[in-house]
Amino acid sequence: MRRTLLRAVLAAILLATVVAGFMPAERSDETGRARAAVVQALRAQGLAVQELVPAPRPDVPAPVLFSAPACDRPLQVTTLSLSFQEAPLLEVFVEDGFARRYIYFGHIWRAPSPLAARLEWLRLRVLSMLVPGYDTPPKWVLLAAEPPDCHAIERIDWRPVWRPLAAHPSAAADVAALGSANLAAKSTRP
Repeated sequence: MRRTLLRAVLAAILLATVVAGFMPAERSDETGRARAAVVQALRAQGLAVQELVPAPRPDVPAPVLFSAPACDRPLQVTTLSLSFQEAPLLEVFVEDGFARRYIYFGHIWRAPSPLAARLEWLRLRVLSMLVPGYDTPPKWVLLAAEPPDCHAIERIDWRPVWRPLAAHPSAAADVAALGSANLAAKSTRP
C-alpha cells in the first residue's frame, strides 16, 4: 500500500514538472516592466541609454546598454530571476573583461548569490504581508556589467528601479519608443 502511494505521489510530481515545462513563461511582462524601470532610473540620473538590444530568444532577457561618465564603453544591465538560472545564457551578452555586479534592492554582490537574494526577497515578502504599503517584491535581480577601470555601477543609485512602475507611468512608453527607434535606425543602416 505504501509503495503504491509513494509511486503515485512521485508520478504526480513528475507529471506536474513536465506540464510546468510546457507552460508559457510569464516572465516577458515582468522583464518588460523591469527594463522600463531600469531605463527610467538611469535617465533620471542623467545617464544616456544607448540601445535596447533585442532578445535572441523569448526566454532570455535582453540587456540595456547605457553610457556613463569616465567609461569608454557602454555599461550593460539585464534582469535575472532570483534563482539565477539565466546567468550562463547571459554570458553571451557580457563582453570579456567586464566586471559583473548583481543588484537586488540595496545590495550589490560581485558574484552570483542566489541564497542571499532569496533571503532578502523573503524578508521583503514578509514585510509586504505584515506592513500596509509594502508592495510584493519582484522576483528578479539586475545583472550589471561595466568595462574595466570604470567603477560606475557602484555610484549609481539603483533604488528608483525597485519603486513600482505606477510612479513612472511613462516608463513603458519610453522603452517602447526607444526600442522602435533602435529598430528603425538598424533597418536604415547599410
